[in-house]
Amino acid sequence: MMITTPIYEDLDDEVINRDELKEFVKKYEKQIKSEDWKSIIKDLESSYGKDYGLVKSIFENILGENILTRIDYIPANFFKEDEITTLDIPSNITSIGDSAFRDCKKLQAVIIPDSVTSIGENVFSGCSSLKDLKLSEKIETIPNKAFSGCSALDYLYIPDSVKRLGYDVFSGCPDSMVVELNRGVNRAEDANDPHPNALKMKSSTHDFMAKHLKWKNA
Repeated sequence: MMITTPIYEDLDDEVINRDELKEFVKKYEKQIKSEDWKSIIKDLESSYGKDYGLVKSIFENILGENILTRIDYIPANFFKEDEITTLDIPSNITSIGDSAFRDCKKLQAVIIPDSVTSIGENVFSGCSSLKDLKLSEKIETIPNKAFSGCSALDYLYIPDSVKRLGYDVFSGCPDSMVVELNRGVNRAEDANDPHPNALKMKSSTHDFMAKHLKWKNA
């Protein structure tokens, strides 16, 4: 699929800078022709000054599609400081990178589909308006500072699949927050606990959970 010159004339300069777009198309002409969007994202990840916003704008304003339907993961920092309010993550996504939604201060609701098996550190850190979050039933680790600064998050259900929680997972979450687990889950503070079936937690997260935990169906 080739982006041709006439399209440039119809662009809103406030959405996409024309010079940036032309430079982008010139650089990735081969990949655009073959619709190899994964290669473009990979290249942006390894280069300085990643401009995911430009990629998203190209899809939204020219191709009329969601970039997330063309790749199988959400790259690190992909939506960082974006002004999105909700997001429907498609079921082709299998992982979410570090800080993918960091400081999305208007983000209010996210459903992470069960196709997702891993999420990165600081994934929702600083999402101060996030109220509704459903985690995938397939993730095994909730990493460091995953929900740090989510000051509007009053409730979170931890799926049975989760085996480990990192440090400061809930730092900056409200005092009124309830974290729910299935009744009878074995909790252990030390990641080296000898009980293989225990839910491992770093000490800072364990301390928070001790005050905010509610057993599901208790």
